[in-house]
Amino acid sequence: MGYRMKFKELNIGDTFDFIDYDHPEWNSFFERCTKISARKYDAVTISGLEVGTINVNVFHVTRKKK
Repeated sequence: MGYRMKFKELNIGDTFDFIDYDHPEWNSFFERCTKISARKYDAVTISGLEVGTINVNVFHVTRKKK
């Protein structure tokens, strides 16, 4: 697992989370997520979630293998 980027930079199938270790007080959602469309993602226990902005920071991105 690696780097930080914006949600809009992810490819469909990439996994990520919202855990910002530089600002732990901002962390409120801890599940691993998978991008499923331009604005939506699945979490471990919830499907079809939508980001408020595609410019949100995501962390610990793992690119989907092609």
